[in-house]
Amino acid sequence: MLRLEYADAKGALTTRDVEPGVFLGGRGGFWYLVGWCRLRDDVRVFRLDRIASATVTAERCPDRPLEGFATDVPEMVVHGTVLD
Repeated sequence: MLRLEYADAKGALTTRDVEPGVFLGGRGGFWYLVGWCRLRDDVRVFRLDRIASATVTAERCPDRPLEGFATDVPEMVVHGTVLD
């Protein structure tokens, strides 16, 4: 489990407990963490440059199929490591 201090597009910080799923490279050279956000109780996409801090907690993540992490990923994110 990861505990993130995450800044939204306006710079407001929130604390998120996230079950990490996959990292994806996207257009514009940005990288994203796709994971299960316990605050929102849903899959969320976190831009890595907006993560102010990340801590690995002692809690282990439950098993979640990776297929479930990619269903609602914004279309700007491309699967794989190729960047524009």
